[in-house]
Amino acid sequence: MAKKDIKINYYEIISETSKEEEASNFDLFKVLEFAKEQETDVLKNDFSNNKFGKFEHISLDTKRKIHFGYIKTGIDGYTNNLIDRITFTERHNPKNIGEGEKQRTHFLIKYLDQDNPVLLIEKKQNNGVAIGQFIQYLRKITIKYYAYIEVSPNFTIEYTEILKENFVDEIMKLSRVVESKIYIRKSVLGSGFLNLTNRTTDVKEKIILQMNAEHKKDIKNTILEIFDNISSNKYDISKVWVKGRDKDNFETRFMTDRMAKFIGVKLEMDSTTGQVSSNELLNKMKDYADSY
Repeated sequence: MAKKDIKINYYEIISETSKEEEASNFDLFKVLEFAKEQETDVLKNDFSNNKFGKFEHISLDTKRKIHFGYIKTGIDGYTNNLIDRITFTERHNPKNIGEGEKQRTHFLIKYLDQDNPVLLIEKKQNNGVAIGQFIQYLRKITIKYYAYIEVSPNFTIEYTEILKENFVDEIMKLSRVVESKIYIRKSVLGSGFLNLTNRTTDVKEKIILQMNAEHKKDIKNTILEIFDNISSNKYDISKVWVKGRDKDNFETRFMTDRMAKFIGVKLEMDSTTGQVSSNELLNKMKDYADSY
């Protein structure tokens, strides 16, 4: 049986509030639990002018603290005649204009902490779902959930790409870096850095140090030096988040994480549908999530 190469990308889902001092009331876990119980009328979505779809399957693994599943999509439109590859004879295409060939996009969300869940998602194939479309769909489902519980959301949902191998290259493409968040393990509190006592048990494992550039200034070199420290394991820095401007002055953001992995899997493909087994792919994703 033929094999199919599948790429799976890592992202971190973040929620941003309009007021820095205000804590977000975003709860992705509850949003997906809500989505699990909904019918097609609530879940269906237009991803583009002619691409439609919905969450087809969502499961919860409480032991692993993950949600996983897939979105089913199709593209409707024209129904031209079909041509035979050997004889070149034509026949009527039985597909209705409102129908589209099914494509599945698989995903997994791991709750390392409630504030910033990690998303593993299959790279868009054919008429599948791209990361931007996934986040836009998630925003719509989130709005429906908060309307259902009669609470006003105080956040917007964004995503950050998690990089490893090409972090420096991506930094160098930016005209300037305007903001960065350094994620430090709390063990640094008891080191020579602050020399606190062991009264840190109530402190979260992850401490965030935020840096902002002065107006029209650039902190790129500072971030590159910090990244060198990550690479050498000199300090207990787990990851670095960056926001900057590219050469066209468009905002871009991404993250490096020394635990991040690029996932490339090769799975058996159905010769008729061109699809792989959802169970097999999701099991692979769960294995990789376990090591994150």
